[in-house]
Amino acid sequence: MNTKLTTLNLDYNQNLKSEGIAALCRGLRTNSTIKHLSAQYCSIDSHGTENIAEMLSFRRSSLVSINLAGNRIGGKGLAKLSQGLSQNGTLAELIIADNEIRFSADDLAGLEAFGNAIATHPSLAAINLVQNFIGNTGGRVLVPSVSTNKKIESFKVDPSSVLDEEVYNALNRCPAKAKKKGKSKKKKK
Repeated sequence: MNTKLTTLNLDYNQNLKSEGIAALCRGLRTNSTIKHLSAQYCSIDSHGTENIAEMLSFRRSSLVSINLAGNRIGGKGLAKLSQGLSQNGTLAELIIADNEIRFSADDLAGLEAFGNAIATHPSLAAINLVQNFIGNTGGRVLVPSVSTNKKIESFKVDPSSVLDEEVYNALNRCPAKAKKKGKSKKKKK
């Protein structure tokens, strides 16, 4: 049994696809050692998110970070992923940038399911949705959830993705930089 490996990076493995992520997720469902999973640009589509959602719903899974940037999950995949998120209590960071999530009917349904899942998620602190052109309609779907869950410290969307400045500002939340501790220097006159 693995007791040392905490990060699994499969980035740019175009042959992984949804079939490969399914096999991987079956193994990770009860793995309490792996904390970080990165599968950027691995040709994962909406079918692969079913398995990711199932993995997230297992109590023994202790993933705190998942990076799925550059895949093709779309709104249908986001809706499936949201089912697992709603049952998960460990994930702190979710990167789903550049995943073909737009503002079609399927995408809006996925964004609504995602909003419901993140509104009360107990540990999710950072969400990255950049390069998904969700539009104002998609942005408005997420604003109440992002505003409700005070645990979310960082929520990123592109300014070009959400055209309305008010919606963009309500969504795009970046963590404040920590101030340095110690004595401050006084300026001499």
